Amino acid sequence: MATKPTIRKTAETQTLPWKSDLIYLIILSVVFLLSYSYIFDKKMDLNGDNFGYMNYAKAILDGKGYVTPYSPDFPATNWFPPGYSFMLAVLMFFFGNNIVLLNIVNGGLYLGAILLIFMIARRITNNRPLAFSIAALLFLNSGLMRYATILMSEIPYLFLSTVAIYCLLKMPDEAKLWKSKLFWGVVLGSVGAFYFRSVGLGLVGGIILYWLFQQKWKRVGAYILSFSLLYLPWMIRDRMHGLKSRYLDTMTVANAWRPEEGHINTLSGFLDKMAVNFNDTVIKGFTEVLFPFVKVEETAAPTMLAIGLVVLMVTFFGAWKTGKFRVFFGGFLLANIGVFLLWHSGNGSRYVWPLAPFIAVCFFIGLYELVKWIMARFRV
Repeated sequence: MATKPTIRKTAETQTLPWKSDLIYLIILSVVFLLSYSYIFDKKMDLNGDNFGYMNYAKAILDGKGYVTPYSPDFPATNWFPPGYSFMLAVLMFFFGNNIVLLNIVNGGLYLGAILLIFMIARRITNNRPLAFSIAALLFLNSGLMRYATILMSEIPYLFLSTVAIYCLLKMPDEAKLWKSKLFWGVVLGSVGAFYFRSVGLGLVGGIILYWLFQQKWKRVGAYILSFSLLYLPWMIRDRMHGLKSRYLDTMTVANAWRPEEGHINTLSGFLDKMAVNFNDTVIKGFTEVLFPFVKVEETAAPTMLAIGLVVLMVTFFGAWKTGKFRVFFGGFLLANIGVFLLWHSGNGSRYVWPLAPFIAVCFFIGLYELVKWIMARFRV
C-alpha cells in the first residue's frame, strides 16, 4: 500500500512570509505615527496649489463640474489633472471641509505607500533588515513627510503608483490576464496615478518596457487597450470643451515664470533647457530628495555636480542590482528623467518628490551592494 510522502517542515514552511514581515510593519507604523504627530500642522499650507485643489473640489461639490471657480461663467478647465480635486470632493461630501481630516487622509496614504515600498524592497532583495531600513528612513524624510501633511497630489499619486508597481512585481508569469487581480491592480493603479499627475506617463512607460523585454506581447496589448479605454472619457471631455493639454504647451515654453520670453523653436534651445533641467532637477533634485538636510543651493557648483553624479550612478547601479526587475526600475527612472528634462526650468526637486521613495530604494540597494563588494574585495 502506497504511503503518502512526508513533507519536511523547515523554518521557511512553518513561517508564512506575511508573519515574518508583520513585526517590521508594526515597527514602521509606530515610527510613522511618532514622526507624523511631531510634524503635523493643523493649519492650511500656504503654498498656493492646495487652495486651487480645494476650490476646484468645492466647484465639483456645488454641481458645476471641473471648472475654473475664479471666472463668473465657470468655464471648464484642465489646469490640474482632475484626480486629486475629485478625491477631495468625495471626502468633503462625507466629512465636510475639515482640513485636519483631509490632511490625515494624505498621511494615511503615505503610510500605506511606504509599507508597500517595504514589501517591494523585501521582494527585490530578500533582505528584510535592508528593506526596513529604507522604509524607516522614508518615514524620517522631512520633505516627504511634509507632503504627507498638506493638501497636494504628490502623496495620492505616490500611493497609486506604488500599488501599480507592487502588483506588477508580484504578478506571476502564468497569470490569466483578464481574470488576474494583479493585472487590474497594475492597470487601475497606473491609470489612477495618471489622473492625479501627468508625470505618471513615466510609470506607464516603465510598465510597457518591462513587459516588452519579457516578450509578454498580450500583456502589453491588453494594458495599452485597458489604459486607453479608462483614460478616453477624459480626453473626450477635453475635446468637447475645446481644451488642450497645458503640459504639452509647457514643454516648449522658454521660461514658465517669464512668459514674455516666448516658446523654444530651435534644437539648440531645447538642448540648453535640457542641460539646465538636468543640473537643476536630476543632479540637485535627486540629492535633495534623498538627503533633505543637505543645503543644495549653498553647495559649490563643482562639488554639487560631483555629489549629484555619484548619487545618480549609485541609483542606477542599484536599479541594475534588482535582478529580473532591473528593466522596470531602469526604464521607470529614465522615463521620469526624460519628463523632467522636457519640463520647464526653475523647479528644483519639486517634481522629483513623488519619485523619491523609488530613488531611495534603488540608491540604498546600490549602496548596500557596493559596501558588500568592498568588504569582500578587501576582506574586511
